[in-house]
Order: sequence, then structure tokens, then C-alpha cells
Amino acid sequence: MAQFRGCLQLTDTIDKAKDQIAEQAATWSETFHFITKYFKKIRQSGQWIIFILDEFDHARILFKDSISGFQNLRSISYDDPEGRVTFITASRRNIREIEVQTGAISTFDGILAKVYLGVFDSDDMHEFYSVMGRTQLQVAPEMCEQIESYCGGHPYLLTSLAYRIVADWLTGKTVDIDELMVDLSPSFLSQYDRMTKLLNEDGRLIKLLQVLFGPAIDVTQDDVDEFLLVGLLKVTENGSYQTFSPHFQIYLRLIERGSELWSIWKQTEKAIRYLVSEKMSQKYPLKDWVIELEREKPKLKRLFDRCREAQEKEQRSFGARASTKLIDFTYPSDLFEIIFSDWNLFSSILKRDKNYWEARGQFLARIRNPLAHNRDTVLQEHERLTAEAYCKEILACVQAHGL
Repeated sequence: MAQFRGCLQLTDTIDKAKDQIAEQAATWSETFHFITKYFKKIRQSGQWIIFILDEFDHARILFKDSISGFQNLRSISYDDPEGRVTFITASRRNIREIEVQTGAISTFDGILAKVYLGVFDSDDMHEFYSVMGRTQLQVAPEMCEQIESYCGGHPYLLTSLAYRIVADWLTGKTVDIDELMVDLSPSFLSQYDRMTKLLNEDGRLIKLLQVLFGPAIDVTQDDVDEFLLVGLLKVTENGSYQTFSPHFQIYLRLIERGSELWSIWKQTEKAIRYLVSEKMSQKYPLKDWVIELEREKPKLKRLFDRCREAQEKEQRSFGARASTKLIDFTYPSDLFEIIFSDWNLFSSILKRDKNYWEARGQFLARIRNPLAHNRDTVLQEHERLTAEAYCKEILACVQAHGL
């Protein structure tokens, strides 16, 4: 029997109804009848019960394969006005997703008003910085920019970093946010891991990665709108989507690189990277082929410098988790540019002429990159089939060469 706190006044009638609930011999149907009777007695006395159910995600386990669980909650909170109670639930998933995971057929979700707790907006951030400033710490714009690059407006992450900043300030230490993040990195990564695990369980991680990195195969605007509501995504000035912080976006890039998302697409990218690495290593044995290629083909230097910048940023943020291979930071357009820079090295493997593969390279680059920044476009079925065919063609060429 739940313990009630607050101003609940228990009369003899209410007490009697409560005792009936505890009768061991009663069936669940009888027990539920006594529960509803108990709540009716309380309402008749002019009182109202509010249940606050924290960690409501556990209902997906508690009510697993239960026909009556959510139906009973709905019944005592909506169906019977004479004994109605109010439920306030707090959960990481929305109620509909929890119901689906239990296998129950219920409309409990339909009677609840949803309040999404997202990240801090600009007003919240202004208030947050003003609280930090009460310690006499000078919260300069440069510091705010650094903080938001790591935390965005995520309340938990902001609190973790700000606490360390203020602690160092109060003890007379020089505040070095990058250095603090070395210590805080495990806790940030744990938080990210929890978030992505939850998204993956609900089948939303793949859709989030599609929005951010493309191609957008089955993500809908409703999916995007929900990501915006909970603060996982935000719209930039140019209309593209980003996560709540650059730091989290780099983490998701690591996830995207290692995931099974669009397996043939990722398999093809890996195959081309391997092909390029193998052929270039054969051409420049015992040397760093990237440096040698840059010297021989100066136009490629900007391409590799861009890759180095992305690699350094990832290493600063995630240390040992980051890739040590520069080629991992290339896109399809980059890979084809490298191939075309020394076409004779690859022509026997890819078989067709350079113009043939330039057209395919342009198509694959077109659907791989711009879609990551498009708010409404979803990859069309004919484009998806064409991309799959091109990928299979590339894989067949690479595999036929024994690579």
C-alpha cells in the first residue's frame, strides 16, 4: 500500500476502504475494485490525490506483456470522474514508446499532456552565466563560447563543467577549460553513451545520424520535430541541423563511423579507403604516402589539411577513441579526387574509364553530403536504388582485385 504524504485526511470510511485493498485473499479484479472505491471515498471527502511517478521508463519492464497495467492507470485517472486521480510521470522515453515496448494495447498515452524538458535557451544561458558571475568570476564571451562548444545548453553537462570552473577560480587556479575537460571527459562520455543507448533502443539513433550526416533514407519531419523538441537538434543560421553542442556532434560522428547504418554504404566507403591506402602504400613504400602524394599533387594539400583539422579536433575531444588514420576523415568526394589524381594507378581495378567513374563519384558525393544539411529532403527511392547499385559495382571491382 502506497504511503501518502501531504494533507490527506483519512476518515473512518476511507480507512475501511484502504483495509479492503490489503486483503490477501482478494483477486486482482477485486483488489482493483477496492482501489477505485478507495479513491472515490477520498474524492467524496473533497480531497485530490496526485501521484508523481519518477523513472517511469521502468513501466516497460513492470508492465511487460501485461494487458491490464496501462488500462488500469487510464481507468483511475480518466475513465471514472468520481474516483479520478492525477498522474505526473517523469521518463526519458515518451509514454507511447514505453507502451509499445511492453506489447500492451493501450491509450494511456492519449490522456496525458506532454512537457518536454529540453536544453537551455538563450535566456536560460544568460541566467546561468549570471549565477556563475556572482562569484566575481569574469565570464567573458570567449569563456562562454568554450563552455557552449562542450556543453551547448545541456543542463547536466553545464553544471558539471561550471562547477569545476568556479572551484578552480575560488582556489586561485588559472581556469583552463580544455584542461578541465580532460578530467571531465569520462563523465561526459558516460552521459553520451547513456543517451545514445536510449536512442538506439527506441530505433531513433539511426534517424538522428541520418539527419546529421545523411543520407536521409527513412527519417521524417516528425522525427526531426521531436529531436528539436527534446533539444537533441537545433537549427543553425543557414537552416541546417546540428546537435546541442559541437562536442556531442563529434561523438556522434564516431558512432556513425562505427555503426552498421546503411551497411552497404559504409562497406563501400571502407572498401574505397582501403583501396586508396593499399595502392598508395605500394607506390610510396616505407614512406608516409599522404605526405608524398601532397608533394607530388599540391592541389590535394587542402583536402588533407581539412582532414587533419577534423582529426585533431576529434583527438582533443575523445583521445584514444579517435581514429589515427587520416583517411578515415575523408568523404566520398575526397576519395574520388585522390583516385582521379593518379588514375593510372586505379584504372585496372575499376576497369571503366575515368569519365564513367567521375559521374558515379559525383552522384555518390551529392547524396552523401548535402542531405546532411537539408531540412526537408528525403532520399528518393530511385536515388537509393541507384546508390546501392553503384556501391555494389564498386565493391565487386575491389573484391575482384583481391582487396
